[in-house]
Amino acid sequence: MCCVIAMDIMFFGSSDEASDEALRASCEKNGNVVAGSYINYTSAYKTDADGKGYIDHFSIESVEQPFFADCCNTGFVNVSPDDDGIVRSVMMSDSDDSGRMWINYAGKPGDYEYISFVDVIEGKVDPRICSGCIVFVGAYGAGMQDQYSIPNSSAQMFGVEIHANILQCMIDDRMPLPVSRLTAALISAAAATDERSKHMSRFLIIPELANIEEHPALAKKYDLGFECNDYFSPKMLDDEVRLQHTIADAYIKNWTDYNEKYLGGILKENPDMNIYIENMFDRSPYMLQGLSERLIKYDNFGVCCDYAHAMSFGRGTDIDEWVEALAPYIKHMHINDNDLENDLHLAIGDGKIDWNKFAEYYEKYFYKSTILIEVSGIEKQRRSAEFLENLGLLG
Repeated sequence: MCCVIAMDIMFFGSSDEASDEALRASCEKNGNVVAGSYINYTSAYKTDADGKGYIDHFSIESVEQPFFADCCNTGFVNVSPDDDGIVRSVMMSDSDDSGRMWINYAGKPGDYEYISFVDVIEGKVDPRICSGCIVFVGAYGAGMQDQYSIPNSSAQMFGVEIHANILQCMIDDRMPLPVSRLTAALISAAAATDERSKHMSRFLIIPELANIEEHPALAKKYDLGFECNDYFSPKMLDDEVRLQHTIADAYIKNWTDYNEKYLGGILKENPDMNIYIENMFDRSPYMLQGLSERLIKYDNFGVCCDYAHAMSFGRGTDIDEWVEALAPYIKHMHINDNDLENDLHLAIGDGKIDWNKFAEYYEKYFYKSTILIEVSGIEKQRRSAEFLENLGLLG
């Protein structure tokens, strides 16, 4: 059980030597106090073991310690919001952000019981109410500038209550480590309908609100289904130096193990939910193939093969290799056209992709897969459907 005691002072510096000494002695005597330290980070240019340069955004500039840190344990209390200002995770290491843990918030702001620190000092609080509890002492006033946005409420939460939620995650054993940010960009929503249903359309389109009345008619004419998807574009993808440093030998070596453990747990706990991993910026199919070999034992796992991505981002690897490597695991596909260099999302037939070859692959490998025609706009969808019909794949 966690409890929050609200206060409006910080234990840094020295204002009353007698009181400071009394607090120090009490902490040392009881031995069950953890003091909060604050790490000041800065961005610094560094080189790795191979001499490659990169920007370390979590280089420690200094650490602010409370004055009684020498007589008790300490732990850093930094709260690190994402780029949009929302606190979703916490760093479990003081060196970098590779060991983040998602915060499974136990409640909303104000849900934890809290007590005024003044009432404690004035003896108005029976100490027995804290028996058997883990007590957090921290700022609980708007003027302290220690409030943050959280994902499950429109109201902001005080930093001390966020840390109570973090510990609650650990107590309840609800502390999953996230997939790497690069991997997060590879996961898209799977089709909501059971792919094995004999009534499910194998070719899908993306409906858009502006033309919502026209999509059902187009879908009915060509027997198309719908897929609504969303992509997460992490800030790492905008930092080329950091991205290249992250995609190092150590990352590649551990990628399969970490994702097998993480995704395997989700697949096992949610047998009614399909998870399809998509190739995004992959230059070859072999990392995804290696992961798939381990996860194919789960019936709800599959690969979402983005054919256009393979033709553009993976152009250094022949498309035959892509298909043969991933075919045993492909349960869903994304198709659109491009110039074989850029991910343009052109209408099918408007670019340079060889769709006759795709038709051959379809007959041999993909005939059981659901396929999203991943183009936006009713006209591009109509042209794509007509092209595929003329190719003999629709109708």
